Amino acid sequence: MAEARGRRSGAWMGWCLAGCAALLSLHQIGTFDYWTHLALGRALWEAGAVRIGEPLLAHALGQPMDSHGWPFQGLLYAVYSAGGHGAVCAFVAAAAGATF
Repeated sequence: MAEARGRRSGAWMGWCLAGCAALLSLHQIGTFDYWTHLALGRALWEAGAVRIGEPLLAHALGQPMDSHGWPFQGLLYAVYSAGGHGAVCAFVAAAAGATF
């Protein structure tokens, strides 16, 4: 009986800590990096391809974009398309809570 109560107490503490991590991750979006990832995700979705020309740098037009970040950028744009900036904040908070 005491062992089951200890496990429940530990699980409750874990959920509380993960919830705190998620709440601390909620913040206003304002960095330039966010907007760059969102624009690149949109370009990937519109092109329907993983390898696209760099759409943001005039001197690199036509050059293939470094494709190592395409899964994150595509997912970020999909979350934004589904629910806007609030959904992106909630997604980041949920990911931080799950990681914690």
